[in-house]
Amino acid sequence: MRNGRYPTAVIVLCWALVACLASPLAAQNTGPVQTNLNDNQPAAVTGQALPSQALPNQALPNPGMQQPPTQPFPELSPEHIKYIDDLLGIWEQSSSQVKRYTCDFMCWEYDPEFCNWRDPGNHKLAAYMIKTGEIRFSEPDKARFETSALWGFAGPPAEPGQDPKYQQREKEQNRERWICDGKAIYEFDFQNQRLYETDIPAEMQGQGLVNSPLPFLFGAKKEQILERFWVRVITPQGAVDEYWLEAWPKRREDAQTYQRIELVIAKEDFLPKSLHIYAPNYDPVKNPVSRAFEFQNRKINSNWSNIQNALGWFVRPQTPIGWKRVDRNRLQTSQPAMPPGALNRPASAPTDQIIK
Repeated sequence: MRNGRYPTAVIVLCWALVACLASPLAAQNTGPVQTNLNDNQPAAVTGQALPSQALPNQALPNPGMQQPPTQPFPELSPEHIKYIDDLLGIWEQSSSQVKRYTCDFMCWEYDPEFCNWRDPGNHKLAAYMIKTGEIRFSEPDKARFETSALWGFAGPPAEPGQDPKYQQREKEQNRERWICDGKAIYEFDFQNQRLYETDIPAEMQGQGLVNSPLPFLFGAKKEQILERFWVRVITPQGAVDEYWLEAWPKRREDAQTYQRIELVIAKEDFLPKSLHIYAPNYDPVKNPVSRAFEFQNRKINSNWSNIQNALGWFVRPQTPIGWKRVDRNRLQTSQPAMPPGALNRPASAPTDQIIK
């Protein structure tokens, strides 16, 4: 980890986040291929902003901290606490139904070291990198995360009010891939042609990815979430059919990985819809390093994914020709699961929630 940047860990919903812990967020920065953005940019990049990207933010823990974190916001009202308890309880029930999960994602990465341009109109920092890809999960502990296309910041917009320019980057040098087969995590380092293998301790195999850096994304129990995080509701005014939560880590080891998480859950399927992860020493002015995800085409328990999984999505990969295999032999775990939904939803939001 350099300059307080956090590992690509947390990235994604679901999904061998453990592997991401080994790889710095900013390490993927290499030169873009000179391509016309308008010919290659996915439609969702233009004019689309993840809701949490515009939120005001606070700074908190430093990755070098020696003391455990303290609660970052005032005590919540009993109404607010009950609302969170009900929401997480429903999530726990519905997530237990998920056996297989797939989704596409878009990821916006922010780091002023690589792109410090801000929109003069709203002062929002432009992403230095935009990625698309796919996530897969199969219970109890098989997961796969892979990027499919990448775009790098290429300059301010031609006209005020337009989106910044982006250029497609060479896929092979900038792509990301992690696979968990239940016995080990495999991380592909395409830039340095290394395949890192990290064994999962025998006593943890078959138990799911329970100790994930982001238990929200892996179906952890309500009690486990509340034990590890200070959670509050931040649903914006006017948000329809969404639940917004903000979670701050209570454990020092989690706070060394990220400052906080903002999570949006869709009421329709009770699956995470977007996720924003902030660097351990995040500061909106001095160090606005963060990663934001949007999860699309979310599917659970499909027969087709079951067939695909059986054909080898989660098997131990061969070492590519010319690459070196590196045995890491150490690990932290995680647990997946996503929720469907025919359950009763929480009623009105608490009156003391933080409105974004």
